[in-house]
Amino acid sequence: QFLAWFFGNKDFNADPNAGPIKKLIVLLLKWANMQDCAEYDEELANSIYYQSFSILSYNVFAEFPIYIEKPSGNKPAYEGGDIDIFIKCTAMVNDVERNINIVIENKIAAPETIKCFDKDGKRPDKPNKNNVKTVLYQTEAYYQYITEKYKDDINIFAFLKPTDCNLEDIERAECKCDKYIQINYQELLDNIIQPVSDQKDISVENMYRLKDYIKTLGKPAETDDDTNKNIIIMAMNQKERGLLTIFFKNNEDLIRA
Repeated sequence: QFLAWFFGNKDFNADPNAGPIKKLIVLLLKWANMQDCAEYDEELANSIYYQSFSILSYNVFAEFPIYIEKPSGNKPAYEGGDIDIFIKCTAMVNDVERNINIVIENKIAAPETIKCFDKDGKRPDKPNKNNVKTVLYQTEAYYQYITEKYKDDINIFAFLKPTDCNLEDIERAECKCDKYIQINYQELLDNIIQPVSDQKDISVENMYRLKDYIKTLGKPAETDDDTNKNIIIMAMNQKERGLLTIFFKNNEDLIRA
């Protein structure tokens, strides 16, 4: 995955406290504070606001596997899955060393996967309305797994999805688990990817790879909203948005006709 490569790249994180991972944490906390039910760690937010937050180390994993062998209380087991991007950090938060985990579920052209369980927390061979007690969605399973396994850590859950509306209009994440923070590619591009690609201290190879990815984001992509398939632009850089705005203004009468 490109984003796992991007967030874990040492070239971009020569100073982790000016790199993309810290920028991501700041961005997610901003939107968590604006979305209903999203997990929001006030201590972490305060440490960033008062400049008493610093990343000491980090690891980034693509397709991070999880496996829960037994039901936990009344919760069913989730027999396996892969978190799209999992970022583990050690950081100083208000002068205390803490572990921070960032879970990113990236949905572009597919709905959440689900698993069905019977009353004993086991998966029936042929699920039907008579033998299914619980239906567990991906985001619910990942939230359950991470908050139980890393219960003493600061855990942040991000739902990354292309949207053709402003994030300000989204009251809660468009996934089954409402603890997630919804974010889109435009926010990542404007606040993290584009600024990094403009840095003068990154390698030429990495600069061109970033620019190619930015071009890819500007191409039409198909999304799946459970029942409807739509074609949208995932993100555009400022120059392209400016040209598009000028084109629309110059041809508004024709476009609206």
